[in-house]
Amino acid sequence: MDLDRLVPLTTRDGHHYLVKFSLMTGIIDLPDTINVQIVDLVVSLINGDGINNASTLFHIAGIIKEYLDNNDVVLYCYCDRGGILKSEKRSSMSPEEFRSLLFSAMFNKKAGDNYINHPIIIEDNVYGAHYIHLISTRKNQGQIEMIENELLKFKK
Repeated sequence: MDLDRLVPLTTRDGHHYLVKFSLMTGIIDLPDTINVQIVDLVVSLINGDGINNASTLFHIAGIIKEYLDNNDVVLYCYCDRGGILKSEKRSSMSPEEFRSLLFSAMFNKKAGDNYINHPIIIEDNVYGAHYIHLISTRKNQGQIEMIENELLKFKK
């Protein structure tokens, strides 16, 4: 089964995104009890000003949900530190925290109860908080918990 997939998306506002799924191998040494494949999820803005409306966010969530419907995997999504426009109300949040909250609201509303969107925050004395999401179908709840335990070993 080929888990690598690249999905181009052009929004009605003319912004171009790539939603990329790629099998993660050799990133961290996982115990044999984790028997589900982990796929890296990257959403990249190719061009445009990056202002997202609800339609764009739900479209991206739909692409992710469809991928999970067709593949029994756990998606790994890291919220990056790049600049992002935020409302005055959210101005005190870091870009990665804001992305994490935005992603959670978007995916949870679109996907419903059959899916897990499990955010993990790993504190780091050098770079601050890292926001990661593990996403899968409910049947992989135990696998997500084991992956989280491995990731939390990186807390410093």
